[in-house]
Amino acid sequence: GRMFDWDNWLLSCGICNEEKWKHFPEEDGQPLLLNPAVEEPSHHLCFVGPHLRGTTKRGKKTIELVELDRQPLRDERELWLNLVNSLLLLWVESEDEGVRHECREHLIWTMQDDAPFAGMTRAYLGEKCPKLASPAVPHQRLEESDRLRRIRELVKQRTAKLKHLG
Repeated sequence: GRMFDWDNWLLSCGICNEEKWKHFPEEDGQPLLLNPAVEEPSHHLCFVGPHLRGTTKRGKKTIELVELDRQPLRDERELWLNLVNSLLLLWVESEDEGVRHECREHLIWTMQDDAPFAGMTRAYLGEKCPKLASPAVPHQRLEESDRLRRIRELVKQRTAKLKHLG
């Protein structure tokens, strides 16, 4: 049924897609798998650091069937959180106003939908710095423009400073 529904074709990793194709559970005619293109996943899922937890039946079923909390994904999410933490530390602790501005801009970008692990990052930064994560006036959209390379370079250049801060 739903396997061939055009609206069910979302870009996802090979493992997630493979798992999704094996099952498409429904309850009372409604799909149990979440569709992040039309639903807000945070209503069904929450992050505890890099770990993903279901807060509803549909969230739990989606995590289980698509294996969203498998170890390789948790490892990738943990590496990403380390990068976000480094930006956060540099933003708060750096005495260089240019570095602080750059870190703040990168942190804003990490919460945009086109950034890796954006949902987890929004949840994480929502706890760590709520004013940045949920400003009174929404942040202006920032372009990717080789941002991952720039973030990694910034953090790498300041590794010694980060070790001292951490």
